[in-house]
Amino acid sequence: HRDNTIVIFWGDHGWHLGEKLRFRKGSGWSESTRVPMMVRLPGMTERQDCVRPVNLIDFYPTLIDLCGLPKKDVLDGRSFAPLLEDPSQKWNHPAVTIHGEGNASITDGRWRYIRYREGTEELYDLKSDPMEWENQIRSTDQAALAARKRLAKFVPKEFAPGIAVQDSAEKDKLKKAVKSLDRSIKPKRSLKDLQ
Repeated sequence: HRDNTIVIFWGDHGWHLGEKLRFRKGSGWSESTRVPMMVRLPGMTERQDCVRPVNLIDFYPTLIDLCGLPKKDVLDGRSFAPLLEDPSQKWNHPAVTIHGEGNASITDGRWRYIRYREGTEELYDLKSDPMEWENQIRSTDQAALAARKRLAKFVPKEFAPGIAVQDSAEKDKLKKAVKSLDRSIKPKRSLKDLQ
């Protein structure tokens, strides 16, 4: 079936291991938002690399496009099929990542703009600062000002509501349930007990 099968292979998004004093997932920086992805189309004979940003939400519209199915206007994603034909072509569609209610990270591949719920902003030039150490949000450089203006337009006007915080009765019930776990399944994490 290799001549009539499309394969999309992707992995989980990144994980901070101490960068910027962060551990685990859940930031708007590249380390936490990037996802490895590979696509194989019928008739492909050689590897092509593409560094243009796309979103996971783009998979479905892309498959619809590649399979020649009727387009669906209700989808939020966008087909990246044109990039599969020519990975070097111009791509004016930034990737938007939401990381908690009110927090958005937008990248066009060259710049990353982050806006937090309370209004704090970050801007990074990924060409000169790929590890995102130097926040350019206060820069007067024309390229930085233009990037901020361009990418800020993609911050959603509305966000889906976050998950409600548990009330104290629910928290107490959860704590009791955790304490009653079989200790052979969830061992106590005490240095004294481990010696």
